[in-house]
Amino acid sequence: MARQVTNTENYSAIANAIREKSGTTDTYKPSEMAQAISAIEVKDNTDLIKLIDRSITTANIPEGTTKIGAKAFANCDSLISVTIPESVTVIGGEAFSNSTVKEVTFPSSLKTIAIYGFSGCKNLKEIQLPTDTALSIDHGAFYNTGLESITIPANVTNCSYQSFGGCANLKRVVIEGNGTGFERYTFLASSNIEEIVFPQDFGSVLNVSSSTKLTVKSLEAMIDALGVAPPEANKTLTLGATNLEKISDEYKAIANSKNWTLA
Repeated sequence: MARQVTNTENYSAIANAIREKSGTTDTYKPSEMAQAISAIEVKDNTDLIKLIDRSITTANIPEGTTKIGAKAFANCDSLISVTIPESVTVIGGEAFSNSTVKEVTFPSSLKTIAIYGFSGCKNLKEIQLPTDTALSIDHGAFYNTGLESITIPANVTNCSYQSFGGCANLKRVVIEGNGTGFERYTFLASSNIEEIVFPQDFGSVLNVSSSTKLTVKSLEAMIDALGVAPPEANKTLTLGATNLEKISDEYKAIANSKNWTLA
């Protein structure tokens, strides 16, 4: 049976869920609920599909859960802390969207943070992404959050459109891998970024034109870290007019010598 996190004050909600799932309108007494739940057959017994008690402040996801379902914790307006066990590999779409969560402990087993998983979490100011398993960060996963800085480890194989977009408080980004799998607009509309740190031989064609507060020092370091590209690769780092004005002719020539176009 799919998991539902609750407490003893939510028996009526559980009973309604039972009736909806089983297709019956029978009324269950609390003493009959365990038997009724056991009678419901589902294909997957490891998904956390819904949080019935929306007033919780701390969520410790049960061990054995493999997926946190879509919108499971969405709009929880008292939630502060979430601990996710090692059994979880997928955080579903909008799972925590627009909640008040401040602290999240991610497992090393995590493989996917799905579309808009944490979008709108304004109190989420810092996270530590796992570094052990290939990780996909899907479209808008951390869109419009309160993140102030982010380190994206080398095991991240996919950063989709606006994965970290629209983050008004985001000022520092560290990318530890070579950028393979990064979508051009990963940081779109995160307009207050001051520093982006590339590793040596970085190769992703990012568009950071909306990040108009990048410092000269950061821009020069980004260009220094670019890998030499084959001429036919047509590599472009899109910085936007405001950032281009900050770059000296010397650094524009360095980019050109590596077969990169600055736009």
